[in-house]
Amino acid sequence: MSKKPYVGLRPFNQEDHLFFFGRRKQVTALLQGLHDTRFLAVVGGSGSGKSSLVRAGLLPALDAGYLLNHRDRWQFIICKPGDDPMGNLARAVDAATGLEIEQTGGGNAAAVAAKLNAAFPENDTNVLLLVDQFEELFTLEKDRRACEFFVENLLALSRQTDFPVYLCLTMRSDFLGLCDRFQGLPEAFNQGQFLVPRLTRAQLREAVVGPASLFGAQFTPRLLDRLLNRIVHTTDELPVLQHLLSRMWQPDTKLLDLAAYDEAGGLEHALANHAEEALTGLSDADRHLVAQCFQGLTETDAANRMVRRPTHLKTLAAVTGADATHLRKLLGRFVGSDRSFLFLSSSEDADPLIDISHESLIRRWPTLRTWVEEEAVDARRYRRLADDARGWEKETAGHWREPRLSQGLELLARKNKVWAMRYDEDFQKATNFLEQSRLADERERAEREALRRRQTMLGWALAVIMLLAALVSFIYARQARLAEEKAEVRLAESQWAVAVANKQTGDSLKANHYFARAAMTHSSFVHGSQFELQTKWTKEIVLDVTGKVWGSVNGTLMLPNDLVLTFSNNGKARLWRLDGTPSSPNMTHNASISGAKYLVSERVLLIWDSKGTVRLWGLDGTPASRPMKHKDSVLGASYLEAAGKLLTWSEDRTARLWDLDGTPATPHLKHNKSVLGAIFLESTEKILTWSLDGTARLWDLDGFPCAIPIRHEGGVRGATYLRTLGKLLTWGEDGISRVWGLDGLPDSHPMEHRKRLRGASFLESLELVLTWGNDGMARLWTLGGVPVSLPMIHEDTVWGASYLESEKKLLTWSWDGTVRIWELSGKPLGLPMRHEDIVRGASYLDGPGKLLTWSNDKTARLWWLDGTPASPPMKHEGAVNGVNFLEGQDKILTWSEDRTVRLWNLVARRGSPAPSLQGVFITSRTRREY
Repeated sequence: MSKKPYVGLRPFNQEDHLFFFGRRKQVTALLQGLHDTRFLAVVGGSGSGKSSLVRAGLLPALDAGYLLNHRDRWQFIICKPGDDPMGNLARAVDAATGLEIEQTGGGNAAAVAAKLNAAFPENDTNVLLLVDQFEELFTLEKDRRACEFFVENLLALSRQTDFPVYLCLTMRSDFLGLCDRFQGLPEAFNQGQFLVPRLTRAQLREAVVGPASLFGAQFTPRLLDRLLNRIVHTTDELPVLQHLLSRMWQPDTKLLDLAAYDEAGGLEHALANHAEEALTGLSDADRHLVAQCFQGLTETDAANRMVRRPTHLKTLAAVTGADATHLRKLLGRFVGSDRSFLFLSSSEDADPLIDISHESLIRRWPTLRTWVEEEAVDARRYRRLADDARGWEKETAGHWREPRLSQGLELLARKNKVWAMRYDEDFQKATNFLEQSRLADERERAEREALRRRQTMLGWALAVIMLLAALVSFIYARQARLAEEKAEVRLAESQWAVAVANKQTGDSLKANHYFARAAMTHSSFVHGSQFELQTKWTKEIVLDVTGKVWGSVNGTLMLPNDLVLTFSNNGKARLWRLDGTPSSPNMTHNASISGAKYLVSERVLLIWDSKGTVRLWGLDGTPASRPMKHKDSVLGASYLEAAGKLLTWSEDRTARLWDLDGTPATPHLKHNKSVLGAIFLESTEKILTWSLDGTARLWDLDGFPCAIPIRHEGGVRGATYLRTLGKLLTWGEDGISRVWGLDGLPDSHPMEHRKRLRGASFLESLELVLTWGNDGMARLWTLGGVPVSLPMIHEDTVWGASYLESEKKLLTWSWDGTVRIWELSGKPLGLPMRHEDIVRGASYLDGPGKLLTWSNDKTARLWWLDGTPASPPMKHEGAVNGVNFLEGQDKILTWSEDRTVRLWNLVARRGSPAPSLQGVFITSRTRREY
């Protein structure tokens, strides 16, 4: 008997049948199906236990005599299609019977039957031919005719009557639709298909408890409940369960409890933790070799499924350029009873076939999944290179330019010819094309540099001319100003003389009037002891609260009960009443506070900073959770109310889920560069993250990937969930916005701009997409990616855009200092609303029917929709960073880089400061653009 009752990640084999529990009914059904048709296709999802069911269930039952059709003995011949289906079948028959059969040609089925008949002359033996992992016939690139010949012979063997050959296939259910590629195969499947069902709770209990009972061991009730409750929500449930139980088992185990479960990492992390242990202690060079080997053992097929790709050791050595003996030693860390992650066809063979034990390793080990994704990107890029090389040769495609050229050169610097030939055989054409592209790029750069030098010389000449013109203008302006000042002094002297005369005659009121007029005419006539300006009105408008908030405020947040939160670059946040008095003590972080949100249902503040700390605070200014730590600046956070979790994302390349007390709830959601954003798709209980690494990724609430990554050629700048359609919308630095399915596959044509996109939004009522970007353009598209409007063009980057639903119009604002209204057709309406510098933002106030805009020109402004001003400017001494409209009070809150936050009346004084908030918080903003 084995030393362990659990087999780990690998499938059960015939010798493991004593430990195979929970499948009695399915084994009986398999026996009946094999008896009825002599052809049995065992189909199920990855991780459903197909191979184990056949190898440890069906084969031992046949051997024990549960199926007797005139003959009572069984010979089992087992093979996989691999990259040489007919050759692998021939070798399996030879190994089992000592027969040698042809690998090509016709009539092999009859020849094999005749030789089997000769090999077992006693007429007491049946043969079961098991073709495991039949889906390899569809996933590996091989000769189509050879595959058809293989299938023809399998079906012919199961139908001939000269010798009893029974055929059993195991195949993943997601490949079922591909069976119609082969004549006769769908009909055979229709007659002899067995779809593997999921285990019931009782069967799962038997599979868990049964093997341990053979060793006299038991499970505590709480551990058994934990396993059975969580396994139903786990992908790849059976291999993951077997691996976990194998990790928990010790030779002297008599009682298994939660301590062993937690120590192994639980169902969520045991597999990944165990795989990471195999990498421990490796040098960077050896770790890179291991990554290359696993990339060589996997394949991302045309449907973006990650599948195994069995490969010989010498092929891996050629791909990596490493010594085969050294590779074998490295891969030995993943082979054996303790870590059954890889399978070698023979330990004695100098060039064994190496395979991953189960695809669940790809899905459950984030490091491997990342390697596979990187390989898929490299493969797609190389195939594109080879395709364009053939097109260039036929003059249907042009040279590669940046950034694609640099990406291609970098790819071939990392990879060799053996690697490339696995994906496309035109390696020489590809390298020649890339070299010609490089030379063409150098020529174009030289021409651009020459043009730039000519333009620079012309620019200097124009600058000199303009400087001379400016100097002349300055001289004339200075002379005019001196003349004007002399006139002002003469006027002030006369006003001062009148004031002195009136004072001598005792008319103080008239004297003060002319003293004031003289002081206002020219500053040199303000003599403190002789004249006092009245300043009471200024004090009523602005009360100085310097000292109450130290440091520059990065932003504000409006809360219920007329409270304002300010957060500062000195790490302090504070609540204020609208009269300017503090409502709480300082809430202190150790770095500049980047952002804050109010969790209404929890009545707490969520605050994050630039050194990686996130924390909950009560409204009384006391901490409401322990600090939640990232390794770099936190870029955002949100509350998943339905899940009762906090979601944060950071420059440290991760997003993370936390419980409300600040304890981590999942493993890190990892990207390769800064994570710019994350959202919770409540209806699907999935999390979407996006990053500068060029991907957006979907994760489940356990922290595991649940779809293929969405990829852009540059950083993904934003994403949103189209809830009513069950789709995703992303946009990126490559100038492309696109709609995707939740499986990660594109669902539209690219919506393309010439430069980086600043944003995109889904107009749900119109079922259209609005995009805008650095090319100075905004545009409307259908969900399929077809433009439906004219380009809405500004002279510089379109910083933002929105849909005014009540007006059925579009709003855009730009770095060119303008805000514009457009029809849905793209036709401009009204006058451009002009600021004197970059417009930071714009908002439509639906109630008043006005537009509110704010800008680097130190003002916020109100406009009518025809583009005419609706009030005087709301002025600051620095760029206005943001505004907030207090709808119930008809007031506008603005904050600026001049270190102030101000409240303005919307109606009463049309843009004048409201007396209820007297000038306010000493603030500024530290602005970082990603």
